[in-house]
Amino acid sequence: MDERLEDDDGTALAGLSNVPPRRQVGKFLRTIVSTETQLWAGQESGVRVWNFTDAYEPGIGIGGRARRGDEDAAPFYESVNTSSTLCLMVDPGSKLVWSGHKDGKIRSWRMDQPYTDDSTLKEGLSWQAHRGPVISMTISSYGKSFFTWSKV
Repeated sequence: MDERLEDDDGTALAGLSNVPPRRQVGKFLRTIVSTETQLWAGQESGVRVWNFTDAYEPGIGIGGRARRGDEDAAPFYESVNTSSTLCLMVDPGSKLVWSGHKDGKIRSWRMDQPYTDDSTLKEGLSWQAHRGPVISMTISSYGKSFFTWSKV
């Protein structure tokens, strides 16, 4: 996979590849979480998900057929455009990934939604949780309490 996690000034925080990183305007990753079967990444314009079962499937550069993924990277699926994703949290009990955004909204994404090459991830629940950016989220071990934090 050819992705990297960067901070606001473009400094690489973590890499997910052994090839030199390339910058994609509006697409650099901010945060990542993992489930048993998927890797989720928050980016400047929404979220991306990789299925671990697709890790050795061809990307665009191998096999001829264009799939979501950069060149020889594992295929990924992207969400509809949203404001910057600042934090992610996995809720395995409800099979949701929750995302906190720069615009103060919290969104949910189904882990088990069907993925196709020509569709985008659709958000589930969404609400305006804070006036400022959602910086962090956590859920209780039993899944009954949900906590978020914002600077404002």
